[in-house]
Amino acid sequence: MSDNDETIIELAGRLFGDVLDPTTLEDPALVERLGGALAQALTAQEIDTVVVWSDSRTAVLGHVIARELGARLSYAYSDEGILSLSSEPGSASRIAVADYEWHPYPGLIPLVQMLSRYGTVAAVASVLPLSSQVRREDLGSAAVVSLDDSPS
Repeated sequence: MSDNDETIIELAGRLFGDVLDPTTLEDPALVERLGGALAQALTAQEIDTVVVWSDSRTAVLGHVIARELGARLSYAYSDEGILSLSSEPGSASRIAVADYEWHPYPGLIPLVQMLSRYGTVAAVASVLPLSSQVRREDLGSAAVVSLDDSPS
C-alpha cells in the first residue's frame, strides 16, 4: 500500500466517521462513498461526461461518479505519449475529469487540453488536492473539486 493510499483511507475516516473501516482502496464501500461524495461536489457543474484514466481502481471510482451524476463515462488512454478516449464526448459536453490523485504521468494538463477540443472541461475532481506543480491557468475555467481541502 502506498503512502497516498493510506492518506486516502485516513481522509475517508475523517469524512465518513465510523461508517467505514477500510483497510484498502479496493473496499467497495469506500469507493462508493468517495465516488458519491465527488459526484455530490460536482452537481453544480452540470456534468454529462466523466473521464478517467483507464486503470482498474480509477475506472471503478469513475463508474460511481458517472452513475451518481447520470453521466456518460469515458476512459482515457496514453500509449507512447498519444492520448485517446474510449468514446468521444459531444461538442456540447460538460466534462469532468476525475481520479484519486493526479500523477505527473500521463498527467492532468495533457488530458484537459485534449478534452477541450471536444467540449467544455467544467471540472477537475480528485480525492486528494492537486499538486502544487499544477498551474491553475492550465486548467482553463474548470472548477477544481477535492474531497481533501487541507493544504497539500
